[in-house]
Amino acid sequence: MRCESKYTHANKAKSYDIGRPNYPEEFFCYLYGEFGLKNNAAIADIGAGTGKITKKFLEKGSMVFAVEPDKDMIGFLKTNLGCYPNCTLIESAAEETKITSASIDLIFCGNSYMWFDRNCVVPEFQRIAKNTKSPNIIIARLGPEDSPHTNKLLEIINKFHKPIPVRTPNNTSPFLPNTFITKTFEYSVNQNFDEFLQGCLSASSAPNPTDNDFEKCCESLAELFKKYKKDGKLEERFKLFCMIGCTKTLL
Repeated sequence: MRCESKYTHANKAKSYDIGRPNYPEEFFCYLYGEFGLKNNAAIADIGAGTGKITKKFLEKGSMVFAVEPDKDMIGFLKTNLGCYPNCTLIESAAEETKITSASIDLIFCGNSYMWFDRNCVVPEFQRIAKNTKSPNIIIARLGPEDSPHTNKLLEIINKFHKPIPVRTPNNTSPFLPNTFITKTFEYSVNQNFDEFLQGCLSASSAPNPTDNDFEKCCESLAELFKKYKKDGKLEERFKLFCMIGCTKTLL
């Protein structure tokens, strides 16, 4: 079966690195606590981006295989994670990770699984997982929560963002019914203007600098920030929604 891998966040690496928030510490406490992940576990971070979450895994002592297809993202990964001997960078698509079979304790996908070709990625994940009879995959979605400026931000998004043509996201449940558990973490981050702006521009559908509406979009975001900021920063509220299951029950 031939699977096509197309970049969904082309030209977004810099914005990603500056503006995407880290996960809350509660998530990692859960992962290496109640969930039972050992510090020396082998983790496949699929769609690692610029390595913000990857770095947290590495700091815990885990051996991490950071899989990312975008060359610009890989460049940031090399810069951000090059000092970690327990990190292996793999420039490849999720559907063909090049990871050794039956070698991975945990597969992690953060805001990336919806872009994958499930017909190809499911058997690939089943191939690399050590144990297919216990929870071995976390599929996480990080999204904004309601803030005083949410409605205004949605207006800007609806006005300037456009669907990307390379692939349509699949937002249906990735698991068979009644085969997974969920964990939710809510938190807030106080961002300066550059962090807020670049976070907004890191979305796959956000305009790029070469697009006609780019400057107008940035101006609208600057006006929003100016109106709602406090002490030079804007509070952004986030919800991290995790689906935790086993690769054998993936759809």
